Amino acid sequence: MSAVFSHGRLRLYLLRLLADGPKHGYELIRSLENRFHGLYAPSAGTIYPRLARLEADGLVTHTASGGRKVYSITDAGRAELAARASEVAQLEAEISSSVADLAELAEQVVRGALGHAVRRALGQLPGLAVVGDEHRVGGLDLDDLGLLGQRVLDQLVERLGDEVGRALDFDPPLGQAQFEPEGGEGA
Repeated sequence: MSAVFSHGRLRLYLLRLLADGPKHGYELIRSLENRFHGLYAPSAGTIYPRLARLEADGLVTHTASGGRKVYSITDAGRAELAARASEVAQLEAEISSSVADLAELAEQVVRGALGHAVRRALGQLPGLAVVGDEHRVGGLDLDDLGLLGQRVLDQLVERLGDEVGRALDFDPPLGQAQFEPEGGEGA
């Protein structure tokens, strides 16, 4: 899995998020966390210096509201998004790919942890009988229990996949029209 936010790309994605409307730093962190389905959340130490640089470059401004800085994209920020629309679209595709990779990795971790937990739980079961090479709990052999556990896990993974798929489809694909300067075409 490659890094999604290589040099300058998080900065670009912050502009993309601010194009949806003003946000304070914590909202941007949560927006990124939501986009990655909770699998990645940048720290404040990652976000705020980039916002300060975006502001110094004239691409965002901030106002104080309720003791927080609320950042808004400027016309220059919108122009940069428009000029880099294909890069933003590519970044969105890479984020979707990274989310899928992270979900697969999480599935592998869960499967490994679940397997370990099942083995530990089976070791604690009263009535576990070892007869020759057979391990039995009650009337079930451990292979049968393993198959049952695998079916349950497969159903959970399928449901997780469905949920992730629905969540990924929730965000509309980025199109050129979303990056037009205010006032529409020719403005």
